Amino acid sequence: MEQITFHRFHSSLISAVIEASKACVLWRRPEEETKLNIFEIELLAQETDAESPCPEGSCYEVSVEGAIGYCPGGVEYLTRWLFYPCMDEESVREFVEDVYSKLDEIKAEDEAAARAETEAKAAAEEEAEKAAEQPASAPAAKFCPNCGTPYEEGAKFCMKCGTPRQ
Repeated sequence: MEQITFHRFHSSLISAVIEASKACVLWRRPEEETKLNIFEIELLAQETDAESPCPEGSCYEVSVEGAIGYCPGGVEYLTRWLFYPCMDEESVREFVEDVYSKLDEIKAEDEAAARAETEAKAAAEEEAEKAAEQPASAPAAKFCPNCGTPYEEGAKFCMKCGTPRQ
């Protein structure tokens, strides 16, 4: 049997998990080989706290090693250990490798998004430069091309000969 040293008491499983995570990053349930990482156990704790909060007077205990137990009625010797820390080197190494792998994926996605944004900005700037290089449309004529009479402001036709304004 594993030696457990009592450390802290918590009214919610999530606060016990947060405390236990200071000591380890992987746990297993008694009589099970399946390992839970910090993310999985936090999700489980949140669901447990939402579905069945710890009854008044009861608590969750956390050992110095990171074991998490349920203490009904606050009576220590009745503690039922829910999760034991996995301290073997290979398990921790696998977890750390998974975390770094996920971080590499996130970094690659961020870099791709940054490249796409830079390319979009460059394309927009290029388009703006092309638009600036094109000659502006000629201002409206001030004199009638047919008779040379000056147009009155806002007129659409020449007042003298009736030629449409260009």
